[in-house]
Amino acid sequence: MRHRILVVEDHRSTREGIIEVLDKAGFLGIPAATGAKALEYLKSGGATHAILLDLMMPELNGWTFRRAQLKDPWLAEIPVIVITGLEGRPLEGLEATAVFKKPVDLGKLVLTIREICERLDSVDAH
Repeated sequence: MRHRILVVEDHRSTREGIIEVLDKAGFLGIPAATGAKALEYLKSGGATHAILLDLMMPELNGWTFRRAQLKDPWLAEIPVIVITGLEGRPLEGLEATAVFKKPVDLGKLVLTIREICERLDSVDAH
């Protein structure tokens, strides 16, 4: 089974590029152009093993998305990797598993996702 990774990124070329890299690494990237679309996907029962979350997005930014996710007991435990180009804006309260600054080192990102998925698999095996 391929691990599903929800890619929440408003820039189409960045989102598609990340999904392509994930696909080549053996993951299934699920696109969401906004935080609102990501929440809609998750609340409708869409499955994911981890979320890649851009912070600066229209409609529903990463901070607002994360607050909504953490309030929902069904979604709160999904690991989140923050991807941001912001400097100096506080990341407290996001409770992110990892934070990557743009431009993202895609090799390190894939390794981090692989580690998260391996931890999830080992928990599920017990």
